[in-house]
Amino acid sequence: MKNRIRFVLTILFLFLAVPTVGPRLFSSVFPTSLPMTATAAETGSGTLTADKNNVAVSLRLPAGKTEGITSLRLKLRVSLISGSMGKPDFVFGSAVKSEVKDAHISKEKDGSYLVDIIVSGKKEQKLFADSETLRLGTLVVAPTSGHYQIKVSFTGQTGDKPEVTYVDRDGLNSVTAALSKADAVIVSASGSQPVPPAPDSPGTQPDSSFGKKLKLTVSAKNGSNRVSFRWTRDEGADGYVLYRYHTSKKKYVRMKTVSGSKTVSYSKKCSYGKRYSFKVRSYRKVADGTKVYGKMSAASKVKVAPAKVKGVSVRGQGYGKIALSWKKVSKAKGYQIFGSQEKDGEYSRIKTVTAGKTKNIQIRRKKNEVTYYKVRAFVKGIQKKRVYGKFSAARSAGDPR
Repeated sequence: MKNRIRFVLTILFLFLAVPTVGPRLFSSVFPTSLPMTATAAETGSGTLTADKNNVAVSLRLPAGKTEGITSLRLKLRVSLISGSMGKPDFVFGSAVKSEVKDAHISKEKDGSYLVDIIVSGKKEQKLFADSETLRLGTLVVAPTSGHYQIKVSFTGQTGDKPEVTYVDRDGLNSVTAALSKADAVIVSASGSQPVPPAPDSPGTQPDSSFGKKLKLTVSAKNGSNRVSFRWTRDEGADGYVLYRYHTSKKKYVRMKTVSGSKTVSYSKKCSYGKRYSFKVRSYRKVADGTKVYGKMSAASKVKVAPAKVKGVSVRGQGYGKIALSWKKVSKAKGYQIFGSQEKDGEYSRIKTVTAGKTKNIQIRRKKNEVTYYKVRAFVKGIQKKRVYGKFSAARSAGDPR
């Protein structure tokens, strides 16, 4: 009997919603001079409110359009994020007095469930008789595992855009209205929360609460421009997203997506001498292919070492003096000069220059002493701790320029 009612009501909605087909076919069977048209899509709103495994479904349609509505149709999608689930159930609210109240639940190929709700009554049975808000009923999800996350969202008749189709009391006009503010919710073992859209950067959207806040550690070694990332693991994640602060855009932007919950490290070459700030968070894939994001980590900062000093030249300048010069290193805050009596011997620091623009100095030495020199640049890192670049090649006064 239910399948027959659904078939009849579906045909009715088809007639009313498709003016190029419905009226022509309907008038050929039931002649009438009354007009039958589909009104342009207006905007109503839908609300999903979760309480444990129960999701209350409410509708608020456009002002001036609620007083004569006797029939409506909408769809919900129930998707599994993690864990396992069985077939959900839908219980109509006591405020729905219509003769026909039917919620057909079918399983999709991707494992989600589609809940097709149809409500239809007589001319006098107005759905929004006492209020512009209709408490349509409650969707009851059916988890079958201890740990689970289930997403419930509004969807459309032919696509994923949330919408509702309703018919006025004359039964002559069908209106398909987009549902604004129709946010999805996630039902989980630890509680229920709204689902934020997937963001490109963390500064524009709120964090979801499904995943724990990760701890990110970022480091760079002296003499290297390779930055290493390591973060704590989220057991239920499908992967992680790393973000870098973009100074010109003044926000964090997506830098790298790392697939797999077990991969908790990454490395990348960055610009010499530059300061960076990074964040990370986990994500999970929803059955419909979208991603749900966890909480953003605190920012972790690092200063990359300066480039290797090049172009070192050593020249004698008379008794006990030599001139040492080199090519300036970008972003350097200073240089250290090391010396040794042997080219491949042990070097010790003999002078520190604390001016980044300096690229030549004079050094005193003992008569007839042959000394080899190396130079390295440094920058001020996080907490003003120096970060050093690689040493230059060894040079002496006897070497050709």
